[in-house]
Amino acid sequence: MNDLRIPRVTVAIPTRNRAELLKGCIQSVLDQTFADIEIIVSDNASTDETADVVASSEDPRIHYSPLEEDIGLYGNLSRCLHLGRAPYLTIVPDDDYMLPRNLERKAEVLDRHPDVGIVHSSFHLLIDNPDGSQVLHEDVNQVGASSDMIESGTVVARRLLSQPYFINFTGALIRRSVVRDDSFEAADGPAADLGLCLRIARKASVAFLAESLVGCRLHSDAGSVRDGIYEFTNGVYRPSLASVAITHLPKERFLARYGAEFDDQGKVRIASRRYRREALRYAIRLRSTPNRTGRDALAVLRAAVRVDRAVLMRPFAFRFLATSLLGVRGRRLLASLKRRVPKFRWRLKPGVNDRRA
Repeated sequence: MNDLRIPRVTVAIPTRNRAELLKGCIQSVLDQTFADIEIIVSDNASTDETADVVASSEDPRIHYSPLEEDIGLYGNLSRCLHLGRAPYLTIVPDDDYMLPRNLERKAEVLDRHPDVGIVHSSFHLLIDNPDGSQVLHEDVNQVGASSDMIESGTVVARRLLSQPYFINFTGALIRRSVVRDDSFEAADGPAADLGLCLRIARKASVAFLAESLVGCRLHSDAGSVRDGIYEFTNGVYRPSLASVAITHLPKERFLARYGAEFDDQGKVRIASRRYRREALRYAIRLRSTPNRTGRDALAVLRAAVRVDRAVLMRPFAFRFLATSLLGVRGRRLLASLKRRVPKFRWRLKPGVNDRRA
């Protein structure tokens, strides 16, 4: 490929000491039906055979960009955000992969819709369990849509703030102009990609494709596991209690910085309150009421308080803690009694507990 010609898409692959996984990632990019690309491997001071893996490919579209010192995961991601020359950019971590039509489908959307700043899609989730077994979940998305759609950035930002709405950043195609002066901000913590997506939505519309176009891996060395967003418990990976606070941080920082720019600040504040309520429900739901003592219940409540201190003023906090002291048999008895007695009998006085949130 002529070096003077600017390709249409830059594919940046951040990597560190994952030579074996990197092979599959690079091959998935080479297998794309869309060929007008440059591939840049940003090697964050690897000490394994990463350089040999890159050199083994003779494709002239592949470029190796090594670092002498470890700059951290999000430092490398920020570097990838500004590598290359193409007007469209995508970042694929070394342990993830693209399905063949990923770039073709997403580039078509950016070509047709100049107001769109980022295109993401459903994805396959490949789970590598510690025992060596694998589980594949196909067609995953947390958008709540079963068809393609384009939404204004303001709408998407509000959904990101208030709902379990998720932009899968792996393999998402970005219009370079909307991130030219941006980066993955370390102050956003492990969910820095969420902070970046919020800032992209502030500037441009967001497109979603229902077709699964990328694959993501979840394993013991995945960044989301190392950062505490996921944990392996009872034989499966599941979101940790800490994930509530981790994902809340970039949302709080975004609102503090840009909330005043929305045309309806009241709705933004409502969105923030809705997110807090969802975070509290999630924190409580994530751990079942303990079987024998209130110790675990206290741990759950402490985590909820870190999200919103006002939780201690709500009646459910005391009910949650009190029922945890009853033990399994006591709670079963209470549940059976509650099913038999009409609802109004459980109120202290008529009208006292009638208020709706």
